[in-house]
Amino acid sequence: VGNKVGPQGAIALADTISNNDSIAHINLRDNHIGDKGAKAWAQAVQKNETIEELNLGKNGITDNGAILLARIIEGCPSLRSFNLSRKFISTFYKLFYRF
Repeated sequence: VGNKVGPQGAIALADTISNNDSIAHINLRDNHIGDKGAKAWAQAVQKNETIEELNLGKNGITDNGAILLARIIEGCPSLRSFNLSRKFISTFYKLFYRF
């Protein structure tokens, strides 16, 4: 939490996690991953069948990144908890996707 991983770090971590079958809880809150990092994590969660909790809150993710995540995460049965909180996402999308 709060390590300023950034978009490139998020992409590298997501790539590593996408094929890892032992990690269930991921907390990347406050790491400035932005939409590029969100896209990488959406793809990782789609490939990984063991991730149960994912916290990407307070990362500068905009509506575009939130929409991408919502579309992909919707089809991930193992994911029980998903946090995408912070002010960069408009109220409309928070209500529509229930973030």
